[in-house]
This record gives sequence, structure tokens and C-alpha cells, in this order.
Amino acid sequence: MNKGHKVTPLFTKQIRNVAQHFKDTFQIKTSYFPIVMLIEILQHKEMIELEIIEKSEMPNDYGLTYPKKNKILIREDVYDGAVEGDGFGRFTLAHELGHLILHKQETVYARNEHGGNHKTIEDSEWQANKFAQELLIDTRNLSEKSNAFSIMNEFSVSHSAANTARASLKREGILWKCFL
Repeated sequence: MNKGHKVTPLFTKQIRNVAQHFKDTFQIKTSYFPIVMLIEILQHKEMIELEIIEKSEMPNDYGLTYPKKNKILIREDVYDGAVEGDGFGRFTLAHELGHLILHKQETVYARNEHGGNHKTIEDSEWQANKFAQELLIDTRNLSEKSNAFSIMNEFSVSHSAANTARASLKREGILWKCFL
């Protein structure tokens, strides 16, 4: 069962193209994606609204996004972690940005009567996670033998994100089987 709302289906390659186009638009060619700096620039240019919320006010969510309003709410401890380079915080910011970019045109975040019984490619949370992965871990900067440790270090993501990315990229045939 999927965790998010049912949205227009998107395949991995489509999401990858959106993420790469986004990076290319901002001329970011380095392995390390400066997500905090980019979010702050977008906020400064009034392209998005960013609100940092105290943990006590949003104890059960790390972030929330309102695509139609161009608004991201991010928990203070998660934002502070991202500022310090924490992989989880960086991924969370990229995930919320993914909702803004991918789900802007969605008219309804429809839940069906089966409570999330929709295809993975139609799941808003899967799509935002895949966008965050593709934005932070650019496949154009990987070698065929990249392992979880090298991905974690090169792209400044959490071990969990590196493992998930490595597994999905192996399934796609982008990475070879690695032992780490």
C-alpha cells in the first residue's frame, strides 16, 4: 500500500529528466547539490514561500508542502540539520521541493476508498522521494561501480538514501553489483 495521494503517474526516467533539467537550469554541475542555498535563493526571489516551524508545532511531520501556494513548511530541527549538511535534512528539503515541482498542476490529491491502493508511479510520496534522490544523486556523476559508501560521501546523503538509490540504480542497470 502506498503512503501518499494518488497523482498523475510519473516514471523514474521522467522524474530524473525533471531533476536534471532543474539542475541544468541553475547550472549546478557539482556532485554536491546545494539544496539549502537554492531554497533560500528561491525564497529571496519570492518564487517560493518557506516557513520554518518549531518542532513542538509540527511534531509528527518533517515538512509539509502546498504546491498551489508555492509554500513549504519545514521543521526547524530538520532545516538546521540541512544547513549543517545532514543527509536526512537535505533529502527532506529536496523531497518537499519535489512536491512543489511535480505536483503543481494536480487539481486534487485524491485518496481513493481503498486508502492508498494505487500504483507506485501514481504515489505523491514515492514521486517526491524519487525526485529528491535524482536531484541529490545525479546519475551523470556516478561511476558504474559506485557503492553506498561512495554515494553517501560524494553526494552528502544519508546512508539509507545511498542504499536506496544504489538498489534502484542497480535494478535499472545503471550500477553494477557492488559488495558494499
